[in-house]
Amino acid sequence: MANNNNQTPMQNQPAPMTDEQAVKAQKKKKKKRTIIILASVAAALVLLFIIIGGSSSGEPEKVDGESSVTTSAADDSTEQKSVYTAGETIKVEDLKISFTSCDTDFKKYEQYSAPKSGMKYVRATFTFENTSSTDISLGSFECYADDTAYEAAYLMDDSKTTDLETISAGKKFNAVLYYEVPKDAKTVILQYEADYWSDEKIEFAIK
Repeated sequence: MANNNNQTPMQNQPAPMTDEQAVKAQKKKKKKRTIIILASVAAALVLLFIIIGGSSSGEPEKVDGESSVTTSAADDSTEQKSVYTAGETIKVEDLKISFTSCDTDFKKYEQYSAPKSGMKYVRATFTFENTSSTDISLGSFECYADDTAYEAAYLMDDSKTTDLETISAGKKFNAVLYYEVPKDAKTVILQYEADYWSDEKIEFAIK
């Protein structure tokens, strides 16, 4: 009987891992998964910082050109101010506020409406422009002379405050404000409440 010489040669098979090798292999897999998770978290944080960094800071900033101020993303090259004077324009998101004029000692009043002894009137005018496509409700002004609050004086027929006013999209509103303050006041500041929810206020110097 002929011998069968066509036997299939035995294939080389890897030797079974020892317990120590199995533990090491398991640790490598866990380490690899940990690295992948950490990389994913880091990428998500970087994306979040980019999104936050691109948002508006809400802080008034000086811009080149027409003696104006705007609220935009923080920029080290932009001059920031805390108090603004007549002739400057501030942009708070979609609202432009132009401080058009001020009179530190207004005297064009009728005799019957003269200020009390030791007091005087100040006058300030502003133009608000809505640059958005929706209505914008205006904030209110407060007056401080040497850090003491004083009420608005409805002195002349042209008196027009921003209280309860709303500007339609693309429209403007002119405000004319009068206040009765001490003659010897060293500083007279108007605070405009730009954002009711964040209590953000912008200051304008009358004196």
